[in-house]
Amino acid sequence: MNVMPRRPFGSTGEFVPALSMGCSPFRVDTASEHIAAVRRAVELGMNYFDTAPYYGNGQSQRVLGEALAQISEPVFVATKVGHLNDRASYRNADAILAQAHENLRVLGRDHVDLLQLHEAEWRGWWSDNEPSNVPINLEEALDYAGAPAMQALRKAREQGLCRFIGITGNTSALMGHVLKQVDVDSMLVAYNYDPIWRGAVNHAIPIAHEKGAAFISAGPLFNGKFAAVHLEWLDDPPAWMTADIAERYATLCEIRGKVGLSMPELAIRFVISDPNISTLLTASITVDQVQQNFDAAVAGPLPRDIHKLLNRIGLYGPEIRSWLFDFWKLM
Repeated sequence: MNVMPRRPFGSTGEFVPALSMGCSPFRVDTASEHIAAVRRAVELGMNYFDTAPYYGNGQSQRVLGEALAQISEPVFVATKVGHLNDRASYRNADAILAQAHENLRVLGRDHVDLLQLHEAEWRGWWSDNEPSNVPINLEEALDYAGAPAMQALRKAREQGLCRFIGITGNTSALMGHVLKQVDVDSMLVAYNYDPIWRGAVNHAIPIAHEKGAAFISAGPLFNGKFAAVHLEWLDDPPAWMTADIAERYATLCEIRGKVGLSMPELAIRFVISDPNISTLLTASITVDQVQQNFDAAVAGPLPRDIHKLLNRIGLYGPEIRSWLFDFWKLM
């Protein structure tokens, strides 16, 4: 039977599965499916689970807690603080710690393995003068290490609410900038390492390596946009797809057809082959999805010629995609 490989989690001494389970889509009305998926993930060695209080307005944590209550095997649980209702709470260590305690209550645990700042590139974590959900300015000097958010994370670790602390976000250049200023155990960057966008390779992963922090990659299917082949996009691209991206997407579809794999398997096998990634997060919400993602992860690297073809269509720049910030403002 194939075995899920495990990788070092930065310099913590911990080892985690190369493929992990993102729980953001978990909902109460479909809890039975998710609970079965969690059980299957543990059986397959995918025992790292990532959630957040924002996901499903708390439903994700609740369902994950119900699932883990039925499991006796060791698991690695990661959650987050953030998306706080009160703007001032981002600058209040006690409010952040209160949310961490509430997370534990909902999850039904006395501690989590990893506690992370959600959207650490938001300026609201680091300044009193802006709304919470605008991006930081790379040219501005801000107190990152001494911010209340970092005080709260350090205190949570000291109090045993978590074993490790980290930061998460969606833009590689901004996340790399934050990581340079703070001492954490991990950095998660979503939507920056997939069959087309590779900003994390040049603008986040090297900084994580330099700092000894685990690098967690998430969203290899670009928020689900690459979960299936959309041939209709070749003639009628969606609004977010520039002419350059449309051309690269057309090439991606050609490559996928050549190798005869599904888009999810192509993306997972491509991204997970990078040994600089501690773990790759995919949103698996059913038993079938867990199995399919596991099978892709353990299938091994893509054929060398296919990997080279994918490398040629990659965008490695630090661009900040405006749709992410528009999305944030709707949260």
